[in-house]
Amino acid sequence: MLKHLLKVMARDYVAYILIFLIISTGLYAYYIVDASYMAADAVVEHCILDYKPHFTIKFIQIGR
Repeated sequence: MLKHLLKVMARDYVAYILIFLIISTGLYAYYIVDASYMAADAVVEHCILDYKPHFTIKFIQIGR
């Protein structure tokens, strides 16, 4: 379970970097990341709940 969570987090970091470089407005990027979280939620619901708000808030700060 922990290995899978780390893979999901690593994938999200890559997504953040790509989105930050390609899209400068925060709106489209936020929806793309949110869709990524929804896909991850189906697999590791109870783990995602712990760090999802932190990464979402962090991303909003980066995007704006």
